Amino acid sequence: MKRFLALLTALTCTLSPAIADNPKADAKAVVTSGNARFTVLTPQLIRMEWSADGQFEDRATLTFVNRETPVPEFKVRESKSKLTITTPALTLTYLKNGKFSDKNLKAVFTLNGREVVWTPGMENPQNLLGTTRTLDGADGSKLKEPMEQGILSRAGWSLIDDSQRHVLTPDGSEWEEWVEARPEGDRQDLYLFAYGHDYKQALADYALVAGRAPMPPKYTLGYWWSRYWQYSDNEFVDLVNKLKSMDVPIDVLIVDMDWHETWGLRKSNSPKDEYGQRIGWTGYTWQKELFPSPANFLKWTENEELKVALNLHPASGIQPYEAVYDDFTKEYGWSEKGKSVPFKIDERKWADAYFKTVLEPMERNGVDFWWLDWQQWKESKYTPGLSNTFWLNHTFFNHAERQNPGLRPFIYHRWGGLGSHRYPLAFSGDTYATWPMLAYLPYFTATASNVNYGWWGH
Repeated sequence: MKRFLALLTALTCTLSPAIADNPKADAKAVVTSGNARFTVLTPQLIRMEWSADGQFEDRATLTFVNRETPVPEFKVRESKSKLTITTPALTLTYLKNGKFSDKNLKAVFTLNGREVVWTPGMENPQNLLGTTRTLDGADGSKLKEPMEQGILSRAGWSLIDDSQRHVLTPDGSEWEEWVEARPEGDRQDLYLFAYGHDYKQALADYALVAGRAPMPPKYTLGYWWSRYWQYSDNEFVDLVNKLKSMDVPIDVLIVDMDWHETWGLRKSNSPKDEYGQRIGWTGYTWQKELFPSPANFLKWTENEELKVALNLHPASGIQPYEAVYDDFTKEYGWSEKGKSVPFKIDERKWADAYFKTVLEPMERNGVDFWWLDWQQWKESKYTPGLSNTFWLNHTFFNHAERQNPGLRPFIYHRWGGLGSHRYPLAFSGDTYATWPMLAYLPYFTATASNVNYGWWGH
């Protein structure tokens, strides 16, 4: 029942009125003491920063996009050696002697009549967990990638260490902001959620500071067809006609990777490109043997009132044998003609050229959204530590929002870490439908609500 309420709360946050995000907190909520800064975001939520150079961060991060919350009631007492912040929910004490540790920082609150003490570095085995990037290769609860911790915990507290997450810097472009690494130097950026067992309020306040989970388009809640199979356009026509003859109200048609040229891709012993990927895994050129007229195929899906997504594996960038190569390289300003252009979604100029010359022409023809089947290296090769999964989510979702301002934007990808709830919807990955796997999915979907991620596709 508690998990159901958590999911319901996440959906409630989805439907709540929009909040104007401002990453800079109200000055009245901020307490600075030497190289430490504390921001009282709510009575139960405290941001704690320490930096060796005394410089603090007011830009949004990948996780937190709004810190201008209503200033809660709190009191500050400070002596030469100690700082105490007291809210109606907790008391935080900092001994003013350097970097945060269990020796100089603690928060105390009451849970079910007993005192709970939190200090940095504490383990949280009672955390109710959040979610994970993918279920690729999983069998039931035997996961290849561990579950991340969530906002909710039976211990009554959870901690988000945001110290290493990248910032979003306003840049005056159509994107409005772009990713950037944190300034160099030793620094800590911690968020303590001390909500006890008030799980609904914890998730609501997480949405307040980390952004809302948008409602996906209505059609995404209908019946999808997706199968890894080499369909032709005529075979799709036959398939859809058969489904409709059986009164199956299909809404979404997923066209897996064979929509594009695969250049002899094989399951084993397939030649690899300079990026270590099998040649043909990445592709943007329609496979004309299967789709002689892509425009006609997409016109047919529109007439059938089907939403269409094409599968993408973008890791190998733009290769010289792609039909879009000349348009892309001209727009991007690539001088090494005849050589592949590496994938670089975290470079704004690359992203601009990619959407304008590679994807937008297909969107104008009728592609409704993209299945981003990212399975390659987890982190950017150009922006150290940046999750490729997260930044693909961010760019594709914001691109979709700009392309059709009157429609709810939507992407289909994997979970990219905290903050990804702003970019629905995720798919769980390539798994075999064993009984242990099917039995695990309800639990897996429920725990995702602990990070406000209410939308999973399995």
